[in-house]
Amino acid sequence: MDADLTRSTAPALEHERLRRRQAAIRRIERWFVQRGVPHFTRDYSATEDVFTRASGFLWFWFVLALIDVGPSDTIGREVLKALVGVGAPLLGWMAWNRLRGRQALALPERVGPLQLAGFVLIPALVPLLNGSGVDDALLTLLIQVGVLALTWLVASWALISLVVWAIGRMFRQFSTVVDLFARALPLLLVAVIFSFMSSEVWQAIAAASAPRYFATLGLLYGVAVAFLFSRVRAEIAHVSTPLSREQIIATLPAAGLADVCTLLEGLPWREHPLGRREWTNLGLIIIFRQMIQVWLVSIVVGAFLLLLGLTLLSSASIELWAGAPPENLLRSLGLDQVFLSRELVEVAGFVAAFSGLYFAVYLKIDRTYRAEFYEEIVAEVQQTLAVRQAYRTLLDASSQIPRTAGSAPASLPQD
Repeated sequence: MDADLTRSTAPALEHERLRRRQAAIRRIERWFVQRGVPHFTRDYSATEDVFTRASGFLWFWFVLALIDVGPSDTIGREVLKALVGVGAPLLGWMAWNRLRGRQALALPERVGPLQLAGFVLIPALVPLLNGSGVDDALLTLLIQVGVLALTWLVASWALISLVVWAIGRMFRQFSTVVDLFARALPLLLVAVIFSFMSSEVWQAIAAASAPRYFATLGLLYGVAVAFLFSRVRAEIAHVSTPLSREQIIATLPAAGLADVCTLLEGLPWREHPLGRREWTNLGLIIIFRQMIQVWLVSIVVGAFLLLLGLTLLSSASIELWAGAPPENLLRSLGLDQVFLSRELVEVAGFVAAFSGLYFAVYLKIDRTYRAEFYEEIVAEVQQTLAVRQAYRTLLDASSQIPRTAGSAPASLPQD
């Protein structure tokens, strides 16, 4: 009788274990997204995960694109455009959901090529229908393609979550950044003051157009990123040493996944090499952590230069260096007693970007910083790899992981 009872309860116990593993897998996938490593999940699909997660923003932008296109000369026409632009897509989506037996306002389970084509092409057709011309249609088409590409980049790599996480970690490490900045300050101040007080710099910045100026800032920060990225693969290889099962079990509670430890008991264990996207994700974490520190230094230097210029430089001095009479940017606000010129803002921004590049180089050559920084990085990377190993072990034990609407993905192929 006991044997019959055991046989009758075994399927129920196995079903319960499978349910708990599935729940743990979804929790870990959300943990990956929050930590900025969404490509650690398997079956990471642009149509089912990336664009689905960003469907709310895409819908919002789609409605804006429909409202904004085309000329209008009356308030009534503008209101009518707004109502049609919002109501028509919304009613169409609600009707489509109801035909499929879903709730009227349910988010899509999958954003496929057909929906993406509609997002790009429908707003571009409106200028042709209302007589705005081919040029407006092409401009709208390019804007929609650009928004779609930017959305894929941000959502695919969870850049918002990555930035928020990196900023939080940076403030925990604030004392290290302040100490490093104090050590780099003497030589940095020499370069900053020399550049800021040089008439050639003011003349070059004043003569540069807006696109050339921002391209120069992008070049300086791009070189900083390239310099930091030059050794990131070797650094990842150094910190991503394989962990034993005991080390992984001991790491999971610190990640907030203590209950996963019991689910791993008795499961077979094998190593899963990192794929190309996973290597890239780890590299992004390290690069973002350092670049946020670089931007923080740039902001501090830029604010210092603005304050120095406001207290030291007169409009006559700026005119002598820039070669043209400066204009007070604060005059429209009624602050004539404070003279903040466009030239001062642009030169301060340029020198601040140059300071960021200098600081990025200093990050790589300061041994004390590297020891302190990578001690923490090693712990964070090993924690992420430990969670990944637990996740892959649970996936191996669960051959079928059903997907539900709005849930995170369950698998990602190795690249």
